[in-house]
Amino acid sequence: MTRKAVYVGLPYLLGLLVCDRLSVPWYGCLGVFPLLLLLGWAFRFRAKQLLVCGISFLLACCLYSGYMARVRDPLLEYAGQTVTLTGRVEDVTVRDNGHASYLIRTSIGGHTTRVTYYGDDLVCRYGDSIRMTAVLAPYADTYLFPAVSYYQGEGSFLRISEASGVEILPEDGWFLMRSIRAYSGKICSRIRMELPEQEAGLLCAMLLGDKSGLDDETKTSLYRLGIGHVTAVSGLHLTLLCTLVSWLLGRLRLGKRAAFFVQTAVMTGFVLCTGISHSACRAAVMLLVVYSGDVFHRQSDPLNALCIAALALTGTRPYLIGSASFLLSAAGVFAVAVAAPWLTAHFPADTLPRRMLKALAGSALIPVLLMPVCACYFQEVSLLSPLSNFLVLPLCLAAMLCGLGVFLTGGWQVLAFPLLGLAGLFCRIVLRIGSWCASLQIGVVPLGGAYILPLCMLCTLAALCVFGFRREQRRVWASILLSVLLFWDASLCMPLLERDTLKIAMLGKGNDCTLVITCNGQTDVLDLSGGGAGAAYVRRYLQAYGISRVETLVLGEQQYRGMAAYDTAFAYVKVHRLLVPEQTYCLSGSRICDTEPEETYVERTELCRPRYTIRFLGAGTVEILYAGRRVLCASGTEELTESDVRIQYGARLPETVTAGYLLTTAPCGIPDERVYAGRNNLCISITSRGGIRIRDLMKGG
Repeated sequence: MTRKAVYVGLPYLLGLLVCDRLSVPWYGCLGVFPLLLLLGWAFRFRAKQLLVCGISFLLACCLYSGYMARVRDPLLEYAGQTVTLTGRVEDVTVRDNGHASYLIRTSIGGHTTRVTYYGDDLVCRYGDSIRMTAVLAPYADTYLFPAVSYYQGEGSFLRISEASGVEILPEDGWFLMRSIRAYSGKICSRIRMELPEQEAGLLCAMLLGDKSGLDDETKTSLYRLGIGHVTAVSGLHLTLLCTLVSWLLGRLRLGKRAAFFVQTAVMTGFVLCTGISHSACRAAVMLLVVYSGDVFHRQSDPLNALCIAALALTGTRPYLIGSASFLLSAAGVFAVAVAAPWLTAHFPADTLPRRMLKALAGSALIPVLLMPVCACYFQEVSLLSPLSNFLVLPLCLAAMLCGLGVFLTGGWQVLAFPLLGLAGLFCRIVLRIGSWCASLQIGVVPLGGAYILPLCMLCTLAALCVFGFRREQRRVWASILLSVLLFWDASLCMPLLERDTLKIAMLGKGNDCTLVITCNGQTDVLDLSGGGAGAAYVRRYLQAYGISRVETLVLGEQQYRGMAAYDTAFAYVKVHRLLVPEQTYCLSGSRICDTEPEETYVERTELCRPRYTIRFLGAGTVEILYAGRRVLCASGTEELTESDVRIQYGARLPETVTAGYLLTTAPCGIPDERVYAGRNNLCISITSRGGIRIRDLMKGG
């Protein structure tokens, strides 16, 4: 049986994924039987192969459920309890407001785990001990960030919600990681001294994974350009480094074993420099498998190497299967090293134009193959990556090579000055191209629709069935192209079918409330709680639904903070009108969100649209009329009149619900199926016939 790691690894990963996505892991075990039948029928497996796949699948289900039952669940029982905690600081991120976030390795209930703490900047270093009396709490997902899956992927199940008696115990001994991080910090400081802020931030992110110097506008432009992955230190960086080392070793004519040990040392040092990140570990294991082929007289196989790396990483840490970075990294390697070469194997490559066409076709496949994973975690995906890989990525690689020269020479002035000047030029070109593409919304596909994920999964299943029954490149190409056309048509048709539907998104955190109202291609944003607290939520919502123009942005309270927040958040959103309260001081000719603020009496403002009307009734109360329905949003404690939908935020709730739907941002004990209590980030959809649907944006349904 050839490719043994594949027969073990793929069912193993599938078992972990099934257990992670289902609330009851044993459902995955019950699903092994139809899975085996499907594998045997489609791929013509023998009995021995089916047995290996089945055992691997069951082993993954048992390992995942056993780990969660023995480690995660006992740790979560400490949620809400006060404990005396002593641990070691593994990471410190200093914020601009004098605070810092800490990642602490400690022991709770006999289990070694990591916890996060956000508090004052205590000026500590990696390896220092920290002691405190802490109140533990579980992570909670927000509309902006899936904290549960992210931190579970890092091996952390609890956070510190409150702390007292925090004390840092300095450790004066020598720590390898402390020395490496100090050296990396020195190189970053050197880069920031020589280059402008955003150019230095991009180079530090590409070279060392330090994204602290990049603002949200730059990050958005890079991801819309399709090269956002260069800011995450991963296999791309390690492959570049190993390629350079291989070239040098070839010049020195070292033996195979000596070269392998040198490559191993280089990979180990790189993994340590990245803080032992999962993506770097995966890339290191894969490359070690590839380079060991010559030493042990074995032919390396990308899919085998990927499965071995996945088994090595998840064998003792099955929770990694829920990490977005791990899944994207593994899916990216599969697309680049396995799927794309197989699909383009029949392409002729006898001339230079044909070789370029073959490479372009392979690059175009990558974003399509990654679409199902991206639909689970992101609001939009870029289709510019095929062109970016040819035109822009070489500039990034050149900048990284220059930065690598600075890193390896310790920032020596004689070499650092010309190398950083050249790297800054490359980064400047990349930033300008990214900003131009992001402002034009070129090649951006929104992923916020409820139909996106099911459609992606359906298309993926169809392509896999075609591959299983007919292993021909042309047939698989046809299935992929049909899937792309289906997805593209659905993306164009669904907004047209919903043109007559009024959508009111209730966004924010806690008692904050910002409304985003869309209908017939028009969008209005009403910041009711003030202060711009909902700006980040609105930006995420607009990205998810591909909205790049806002007709009216209304700021009712704390307008100065709101203007600053929305001006930053709406870097690539065009605002037609910005309404602020009377007597709001603005410099003559000043522009916020690329428009001049208009002073108005907000409490008596009325926005009349062709199909709906928005009325401000004062004291943070808004009335929206559409299709015979009335939506009333209020923040006061006064008695509300009966309405079809009532949104109440930041106030005490009524004891009974007499009519319609009630959406609140505070917990409510009213037993009624039409009451959505203590929940924010909901979307109310009202059809042209008056039908109502309430959707939870965090759950996609």
